[in-house]
Amino acid sequence: MIRKKKSNSVRIISGIFKGRRIQIFPDFTGRPTKDIVREALFDIIGPDIKGKVFLDLFAGTGANGIEAISRGAKRVWFVDMSLPSIKSCSMAVKSFNIEHLTEVKRMEAGRFLARANRDGLKFDIIFTDAPYAMKFSEFLSIIENGIDCLTEFGFLVVEVACDMEYPDSILSLRRTKTKSMEEQSFVSTKVLYPGT
Repeated sequence: MIRKKKSNSVRIISGIFKGRRIQIFPDFTGRPTKDIVREALFDIIGPDIKGKVFLDLFAGTGANGIEAISRGAKRVWFVDMSLPSIKSCSMAVKSFNIEHLTEVKRMEAGRFLARANRDGLKFDIIFTDAPYAMKFSEFLSIIENGIDCLTEFGFLVVEVACDMEYPDSILSLRRTKTKSMEEQSFVSTKVLYPGT
């Protein structure tokens, strides 16, 4: 049996950095968002990304945040607790020469959101790609501080495995769009907007 070699880079799909690659720090053990999933995510968000502040929570390689900048986001925050993830994000930010557009924070997601809420930080888009093994109750306890960090018309994007049952609403947010696709595994990207 021949095993496929694990890729040590992730490709940017569109925008000003289209085709460039993010090098993944050697000790990184996470699951980078696949190109097909990232493309679906940004198809859902569409032109809403331009000029927006984007939070890449559980940032991993930083590919989603750099894709956001590539497509016109004005500022991106990368947050992850994993040291290899933070090193990957920092290397990418430096190699793309976008330090002036980004913040990279090594911090537990819930703690970051609590601090952001306390400090009055606001995000137009919060993208979360929590570990697939995380239970919904744990995710909810983390994200509850983030709801108040959304701008008035901001939204939350949740990437989950298709077999995960997430409700149609999370706190004050209601689901408005879902996109599923199949590659080697199933992934579902769900977009939630503030309830009215």
